[in-house]
Amino acid sequence: MELTFEQLPKAVGQILEKIERIENLLNLKESQTKDIDEPGMLLNVQQAAKFLNARTSSIYKLTCRKEIPHLKQGKRLYFVKSELFEWVKSNRVKTSSEIKQEAMNFLIKSARRKMK
Repeated sequence: MELTFEQLPKAVGQILEKIERIENLLNLKESQTKDIDEPGMLLNVQQAAKFLNARTSSIYKLTCRKEIPHLKQGKRLYFVKSELFEWVKSNRVKTSSEIKQEAMNFLIKSARRKMK
């Protein structure tokens, strides 16, 4: 698309409007994520689901089963971000090499006990 010199001011105006809309969207996104950046920050169910990349229904299920650390004030559920992070870390799956090393350590200890 080629612009004439007369069309240039209108095109620049449209570009500036689009840039302003993009800036507004970025500012909105930043303000939404800024709230959950602090480790000790309390999160609601939707924020916890976003942090864990899960559905809110999954979060409700986990709280009902008391499988996820949470706080309850009346009918409202809250989550401490740092506790959620630790909860995720505690469910870490060991690698096959870690399992092999544990098996070797167990066999060595068993052999030492039998020799005594």
